[in-house]
Amino acid sequence: MSPTRRLKIILGVIAGILAILIGVGIYGLSRPAPFVPDPTGPGASSPPGDSPDVPPAETPGLDSADATEFATATAALLYSWDTTATGRQQLIDKLLSVGDGTELNGLASDLDRHLPQPPIWDQLADLGTVQELTIDDLSEPAGWADVADDNDLPAGYTALTVTGTRHRTGTWLDEPVESTHLVSFTMFLACPPAYDSCRLLRLSEPGVALP
Repeated sequence: MSPTRRLKIILGVIAGILAILIGVGIYGLSRPAPFVPDPTGPGASSPPGDSPDVPPAETPGLDSADATEFATATAALLYSWDTTATGRQQLIDKLLSVGDGTELNGLASDLDRHLPQPPIWDQLADLGTVQELTIDDLSEPAGWADVADDNDLPAGYTALTVTGTRHRTGTWLDEPVESTHLVSFTMFLACPPAYDSCRLLRLSEPGVALP
């Protein structure tokens, strides 16, 4: 079997897992609420401008061959950002650069769900919002080994579930404001020996993770 054919089969397995989550009615039901005051209420800011097109700083670990180190760096880039210093699309582009190159449309859609939508991002930038992620646990889902065995996945293909808390801080009417929200999701990776360094394949919906 050619490597391309095998990769398509693997991605099909992952897509099937995501479809199962949809089928049992939990996929997409726990999307984080945005930290944004009512833009039409008292003290609302003027219409937001574009976020700065500044690429994110280099993130140690994104070129790692270790699944845990790579997943930690990926989660940090996805959930720790400063809206006044980095553009939303730049974060997406950076994460797509560590994709496998085959399922980038699906990965781009996944990333889009995890980040505030562009109008919300611009409003967050008006508030000077900074978000940080605290990871409480990063581990392989309990049933992943059986999934890998049942589908004869090659060595290096794995899944890791992230659970933690995202913290947002900003300024509203010259007063500091903050919010916290639980974070959980599963990332699907391809690491050595499948690739020289880890690659990001897909992400589950925010708030929905393989246990």
